[in-house]
Amino acid sequence: MDDRRWANARRVLCVRLDTIGDVLMTTPALNALKEAVPGRHLTLLTSPSGARAARLVPVLDEIIEFDAPWMKPPRADVAKEIAQLWGDAPGERDTTEVARPPGRARRVGPHLAA
Repeated sequence: MDDRRWANARRVLCVRLDTIGDVLMTTPALNALKEAVPGRHLTLLTSPSGARAARLVPVLDEIIEFDAPWMKPPRADVAKEIAQLWGDAPGERDTTEVARPPGRARRVGPHLAA
């Protein structure tokens, strides 16, 4: 790829379909991408658990949650514990809820709009 095209990229889609910790470990790279070009718009495509962590990353402009059918879902007891830790009990969500079949993406985090 031509370096000039990359240097001028205004909208960047980052993909990290892993879990919470993996998304948080990606934060330095996301910060570097955002700082490299003034006004750059960063979108993260991530798993439902990754989306919880992504809400804590201030450089992200948009989060797209995707239930990848090839990724192993967390055990029910672990998922429930994570939901409690993150305050994701029904009725407390700060996200846009959209009915979707597995393997479909949804946008979350309308609070990210500037």
